[in-house]
Amino acid sequence: MPTTEHIAAVVAAIKTFERNDGHGASNSDLDEATGLEPDVVDSILELLWSAGEIEGILTAGPRHPSLRGIRRVVRGRTRTWGLDGHYKRHP
Repeated sequence: MPTTEHIAAVVAAIKTFERNDGHGASNSDLDEATGLEPDVVDSILELLWSAGEIEGILTAGPRHPSLRGIRRVVRGRTRTWGLDGHYKRHP
């Protein structure tokens, strides 16, 4: 179960990727940046994505959700991925 510290670390890493490359992060980028286990990162992404706090493109892969281009949803900033980046329940 992720802690508030884990969630804060993932959000901070997402912010860093936005600033560094402008295109956002992937699940594995966040694993490496935070040092957290993949299942913890995935559960945090599911939480943030379903709450509308992040956007990202759902891709085929072993991760649930498997996202690329992960960016924060920030008030006043146009969503990069439009409707495609909104939460979609994975199978």
